[in-house]
Amino acid sequence: MVAGSADFTLRCADEGDVHSLSALSIETWLSTYAKDGVSDEYAQYVFGEFSSDRFLNILKTKAAEILVMRSGAYIGGYALFSAPTDSEMLRHGSVELTTLYVRPSQQRRGLGRTLLANVFSQCRANGASGIFLTVNSENANAIAFYEAMGMSERGEWTFMLGSLAVPNQIFSFRFDPDINSPLK
Repeated sequence: MVAGSADFTLRCADEGDVHSLSALSIETWLSTYAKDGVSDEYAQYVFGEFSSDRFLNILKTKAAEILVMRSGAYIGGYALFSAPTDSEMLRHGSVELTTLYVRPSQQRRGLGRTLLANVFSQCRANGASGIFLTVNSENANAIAFYEAMGMSERGEWTFMLGSLAVPNQIFSFRFDPDINSPLK
C-alpha cells in the first residue's frame, strides 16, 4: 500500500492493463484539455495516441516503462517514461516523462507524487542524468505540481495537434550524484 493514497499499490504495467490505461488516458486528456467540447481533431488524437493497441505495443517492445497505481481491479493513475525520441531534448535530461496521468476523481490523494517519486528513483538508479517533460502552458495545476516536486522550467516547446499549435513548457530535474533521492 502507498501512504496517502488509500488502498493503491504501485507496480509495473502488464498486458492486462492496456484497456484500463487507454480508458484512463482518454478520460484524463479530455477532462483536462477539451474544455469546450470534443472536436473531431481531439477525438482522432485521443483514439490514436491512447489506443489499447498502442499500449500493448509499448509493453511488448519495451519501448518505455509504465508504472501504474492500482487498487484491486482499478487503475487510478500511471506514468510512462523512456529515452527521448527528439535528440534536441537530450539537453534537458536522458529520460522523458511522456505521460503522468491520474484520474480526475483520484487527484490530490498522493498518487501523482508517488508515481513521480518512483520514476525519479528508478531513473536515478539506472544512471539517468535527469528527467524532463513537456506540459501544456495552460495546465496550471500540472505546472504547480511539477514545481512542487522540484522540477524547473527550462524553455518552451510547441505541440502540434493536427494543425493546432499548442504552447508547452519544458520542465526538468537533474539528478544530483551526491544524494540518494531527488526528493530529500
